[in-house]
Amino acid sequence: MNENQWIHKPKHEQTRRRWAYYPGCSLESSARDYDTSSRLVLQALGAELVDLEGWTCCGSSSAHAVNHVLGAALPARNLRLAEELGLDVVMPCPACSVRHKGSRDELQDPERAARINAVLDAPARGTARVLNILEALDDLMSDVDPAELPFTLDMKVVAYYGCLLTRPLPPGVRYTTEIEEPVVMDRIIEKTGATVLPWAFKTECCGASLSFTVKDAVLVNSGRILAQAVAAGAEAIVLGCQLCEQNLDLRRAQIAKHNGQRIDIPIYYVTEIIGAALGFTPEQLGVEQHTVEAVQALRAATKPRVVAVTT
Repeated sequence: MNENQWIHKPKHEQTRRRWAYYPGCSLESSARDYDTSSRLVLQALGAELVDLEGWTCCGSSSAHAVNHVLGAALPARNLRLAEELGLDVVMPCPACSVRHKGSRDELQDPERAARINAVLDAPARGTARVLNILEALDDLMSDVDPAELPFTLDMKVVAYYGCLLTRPLPPGVRYTTEIEEPVVMDRIIEKTGATVLPWAFKTECCGASLSFTVKDAVLVNSGRILAQAVAAGAEAIVLGCQLCEQNLDLRRAQIAKHNGQRIDIPIYYVTEIIGAALGFTPEQLGVEQHTVEAVQALRAATKPRVVAVTT
């Protein structure tokens, strides 16, 4: 199979997206697999990604708690880099997108913008739009007919959103209308042929960065999420946050020891699920980097789409 058979191309050239791409710190270190699948899938769906040269850490997740102005200035500098390119910016990391969205909101207020820009080497205007991974994928896949995808996934999954993709952070700023019952990731996954099951833990917190301060909370919360996914009948959990992935996947042995129950359900980034339907192998998507074995399950679930032939 050559690449022209699996790369989705926009029906109209004017619908093609050109975005700045901000990986953030963890996607260049502990979550390199997420960076790999995000880049492959976004580009395969027709987006042109322009690396945000010279980007810096956005300060997540503690800078804003130490110094509010500097906490807003760190992401504002990255926004200015995107503005200089004349592009909106997409970022797979939910924590990064929250900090950048919050900074962009503050830049809309002249008084706050003046305080932020006073500590920058050049002013940011807050004109570049920030898209998290679900917003970008939903945009790109809005015109994708599932019949166009060369593979279909025979797998029952639950969509796990966690906190940052849906919560109104910082307080008073709402980035989505889907807070208690989000469906955007469900909608995206269903186009791959996978069955998305209902469950009550879509937005439950895995414990996030409490692994550094209150580790037991992470092990309890993450253990409950894994158990509830299995109880719902899922064969895999699909998510869009590398911190959630690390807590649910990397800490699996610790969770089993703490809770007295070993659960081996695989974890996938939403980009890996879409990538499989597009024709990428698990190895190309970086799935072999997961702690809990997930390659064979994804390979077994990925089936060539049967196209009806009319005469």
